[in-house]
Amino acid sequence: MLEEKVVAHSDVGCMLFAYNETTNKYDYLVPIRTIPATGGSPSQIEVTEMDSPIKQFILDRQDTPAYEFDYNYTKSNYAVCKAKFDGKTENKFLITYSDKSGVKFSGIGATWRDSLNTGEEIKGKISVAVSSVDDVEDCSSIINISSIPSGKTHPFATSSCVVSFNLNSGVGTAVPNITVVKGNYITIPACNAVVDTDEDFNCWNTKADGTGDNLAVGQKYFPTEDITLYAKYTESV
Repeated sequence: MLEEKVVAHSDVGCMLFAYNETTNKYDYLVPIRTIPATGGSPSQIEVTEMDSPIKQFILDRQDTPAYEFDYNYTKSNYAVCKAKFDGKTENKFLITYSDKSGVKFSGIGATWRDSLNTGEEIKGKISVAVSSVDDVEDCSSIINISSIPSGKTHPFATSSCVVSFNLNSGVGTAVPNITVVKGNYITIPACNAVVDTDEDFNCWNTKADGTGDNLAVGQKYFPTEDITLYAKYTESV
């Protein structure tokens, strides 16, 4: 069970590739939606059973494991996946992670669009009945980097971003900048600043006027670019 929920989604760190028989490498297929948004690990892609044991017995189905996950939905992503899965033939796939590891698996897949309620974001869904699975320690040599569309992040990107902290008119000990590799998180630091002794530090905010996202001390935060966080205060009790 995942403990964190991040609303935004990113292409960083977790992508789905399909095997190309001609090049003997895996070509980019689609970015997978993960939580945390900018990362992912094999345990966060659930392995489920296709049917309950009772239903399998009644319908004479085998106990087939399946990979089920969401991908970042766009019309073009859906078209690519639909073309890949429409043949109902077995394909080889690879999921990559930002630490260069991955999961190779083979199976027959299906894709569809899903929206639970009117007005909700449409999700692209994939389910693959898996016939074999292998863990890969380093995917560098088996993926075709040139297959990744322009504008998508390299799956093994190691670029960093800097999180700066502005006391925002408060007086106290300066909080040093934190540099973090994209795809990783920082732990939001404490702050002892006050405003004219009447207002105590409450949290950090993504905007100077306090109208952005609040970030509590100790919270995990996944920056995707250089950003300044601003101290937000509340009146002293």
